[in-house]
Amino acid sequence: MAEIVTLELSDTLAQQAKQIASLTHRRLEDVLIEWIDRAVTERRC
Repeated sequence: MAEIVTLELSDTLAQQAKQIASLTHRRLEDVLIEWIDRAVTERRC
């Protein structure tokens, strides 16, 4: 089940995520989800 959340990103973080989304032809939301998922996974190790 998915949950909708609202995030306030710093200008720098938002710009980096937008750039990666553009370069990889993905949605900004998908880039952010990948980053969050990766951070959670790394934290568990």
